[in-house]
Amino acid sequence: MTIMELIITHDYADFDAAAALLAGSKLHPSALPVLPPNLRRSVRSFITMYGAHLPFVDARDLPRERVSYALVVDTQRFQSVRGMDDATRIEVIDHHEREPNLPADWTLTIEAAGSATALIVERLRERQIALTTIEATLILLGIYADTGSLTYDMTTPRDIYAAGWALQQGGLLDVVRDFMSHPLTAEQLDLYETLLDHAQTIQVAGNPVVIASASVPDYRGEIAVLAHQLRDLLDPTALFLLVELEKHIQLVARANVDTVDVGAVARQFGGGGHARAAAARIKAASLDEAHEQLVSVVQDSAAPTLQVGSLMSLGVRTLRPDQRVDEAAREMSRTGHEGFPVIDESGHVVGLATRRAIDRAMGHGLVGLSVAEVMEAGSHGVRSDDPLSAVRQIMVEHGWGQVPVVDEDGVLVGIITRTDLIKHQHSLERPVPAGLAQRLEEHLPGPILALMHEAGRAAAAEGASLFAVGGFVRDLLLERPTVDIDFVGEGDAEAVARRLVAQHGGRLTVHAQFGTARWHLPEGPLDHVDFATARTEFYPEPTALPEVERSSIKLDLHRRDFTINTLALRLDPQAFGQLLDFFGGVADLREGRIRVLHSMSFVDDPTRMLRAVRFEQRFGFTMEPRTQAMIGQWLPMIDRVSGDRLRHEIELIMAEPKPERGLRRLAELGVLQAIHPGLEVTEEIADRLQRTRSLLEEPAWPELTADDFTEDLAYFTAMTAALPPGVIEAICDRLQTKRQTLNAVLGAHAALDTLAALTDDSPPHVVAEALDGLPDAALAGVAARFREPVLDYVRRLRHIQPHTDGHTLKAMGLKPGPSFGRILRRLRRAWLDGEVTTREQEQHLLEALVEDETNHD
Repeated sequence: MTIMELIITHDYADFDAAAALLAGSKLHPSALPVLPPNLRRSVRSFITMYGAHLPFVDARDLPRERVSYALVVDTQRFQSVRGMDDATRIEVIDHHEREPNLPADWTLTIEAAGSATALIVERLRERQIALTTIEATLILLGIYADTGSLTYDMTTPRDIYAAGWALQQGGLLDVVRDFMSHPLTAEQLDLYETLLDHAQTIQVAGNPVVIASASVPDYRGEIAVLAHQLRDLLDPTALFLLVELEKHIQLVARANVDTVDVGAVARQFGGGGHARAAAARIKAASLDEAHEQLVSVVQDSAAPTLQVGSLMSLGVRTLRPDQRVDEAAREMSRTGHEGFPVIDESGHVVGLATRRAIDRAMGHGLVGLSVAEVMEAGSHGVRSDDPLSAVRQIMVEHGWGQVPVVDEDGVLVGIITRTDLIKHQHSLERPVPAGLAQRLEEHLPGPILALMHEAGRAAAAEGASLFAVGGFVRDLLLERPTVDIDFVGEGDAEAVARRLVAQHGGRLTVHAQFGTARWHLPEGPLDHVDFATARTEFYPEPTALPEVERSSIKLDLHRRDFTINTLALRLDPQAFGQLLDFFGGVADLREGRIRVLHSMSFVDDPTRMLRAVRFEQRFGFTMEPRTQAMIGQWLPMIDRVSGDRLRHEIELIMAEPKPERGLRRLAELGVLQAIHPGLEVTEEIADRLQRTRSLLEEPAWPELTADDFTEDLAYFTAMTAALPPGVIEAICDRLQTKRQTLNAVLGAHAALDTLAALTDDSPPHVVAEALDGLPDAALAGVAARFREPVLDYVRRLRHIQPHTDGHTLKAMGLKPGPSFGRILRRLRRAWLDGEVTTREQEQHLLEALVEDETNHD
């Protein structure tokens, strides 16, 4: 029987227990964190919303394996789970007082702290184990919940340090506030009940807003805590409390989102605060008058609510009720999606098939079941113009992590997921430029800006939305604007391009298979502009070319390599210049960070390893630690990539301003060695590459600026020519270089050997003959080691030639053959070495050489 390791806690787990489970799993990655049968309501709500991003396992899903080790957290009393026996090794980490009569063979860490989570976090900090945003948020909740937001007497410095570290790791305080509860005094509880009885819900711009009022002249307690409690209970977009006290009316306001700016409302009454929390003291008004005035102010100050349509994805993939479970499993494996809406023949939603349900059926060998037999039945859905609160409600009440979006007839048109909400929530924590229209006007030439406006109008006329994407937006934000623009359309991008051709002329090249079109402009600042229909990609196997399907702009951006390349600008006339940042690209640009979008990115396309280095070195950024770790993890995947694709990426690095830095970084990460063990960049090789760059930046001879000169061959020669010929041949074979490249590098290798053997007595012809026939790019690579001999060759020696040629020899009665070469080579050597210096001297030597050849014959 196989064995497993577990992390367990007490039943009716609170946030400290759940957070300690998570922290324990980060400490022991091989152990499964097991949720107990019962959870506190707030904990269950959190896991319902964010559980897909957490490693928790339901006890009912545990395999039938023996438990060799169990880490028990936040308790010393626990119920044994399946697989545990007397031989199971037990370790306890807890902050409660030690229980009597604990077994002597248990490993115990029972120390003073306000939370068990803090004890484990200390170990995570010591080992520098990173957390995701959701993980850090749960850690914060665990500490805050058991310490009363760090205010209870049991709170220790350990809890405060642990909370600070979790905040550094990206914990979201807004989410913490949403899930925290506060104990109430008897006085507060009476007021709480009164406010709840008098709570009134009004709709403001599609959002539920609660206004509750009460008159308690003798009340002396805190009111803000009641606002938190009522907001958690009623879950409105915003909550306003009006409490009439002895001398004034106290207004306290809280908001879950920025749709209703409660700070702006409070300022209307002489108070203050910010968009999520505010207060005011109202005088000279009765409670009824204050209530009436508050309703009017709230109605007037509400901003348009963010609707489902802003975050939903189009092109949703679906299943049919009669499909088999194994078919559904293949689709989920291919796409990576966690759930599929199940629709009937008319397109109406009849259920949701989750990966968990499908995997359990497959695990039990029930491959022949229909999707209808394992799906979560129901017709839950939202409209595109619904507020996001409607999505949260379905997720919490029904546990659906993927909520279908339907039209007015109930037909499926899209989907919005738990991940969409999480990323939106996280985006609220980071400042993002609201619009870039002004920056476009400042940095782009007028004709190109006009072209972008015209393209946006053409898209609108075709019923499509058009976006400028990728590197163009990235470089604009970095204030390094480029005119290399790619357009992506939600809708038919080809139709947009055809409209522009019809209006302005030019010609169109279409690749229908990929949904792309290139508009060759008849005139203007650009030669062409590329259009693509928004698409998503599925990789049937690692490193294979992807399968492409039409999708939304969000999914189109998600298929890209790094977050900094996932930015998009809307070009619609009504929202021109609006920035879309679904994946944190702006924050990564601001922090100078290269980060992949998902853990399988380098498996899907290992050449992204080389691109990560190229962008890192170009912008002076730093690779995010997890991204760098994944490069090391997936280096073996490079074996599956064609040499042509690898060579192309290396050539792009060699085209960067300081290629030696990128090549050195590739060697540090092991990427070059994964391509071929002979590829390396030592200190000496890095110095040669730098000297080659200096030679090219200030051309040492005119040919280095010729149109046919290839800098990549210069760098490739400098990097590889000193290697043994067999290794050179193997590297060129792996990279599928042209035969000319191999010959040039092998010639450079021979030249290096010759030049290394030069002495003060070596005649000039030795240098000339060693370098003859090498292309100028290879000569530049050789010059990285032997600058002066190469410069003497290209500036002087290679131009020295005898006046005699083949025609001269034929006129002297010689027949063409090997003797021609011997004579001409001997004459050139004589000129190179100073043996002859005039035409007459050459003629005398020529006659003697011809006579020797004649006598030899």
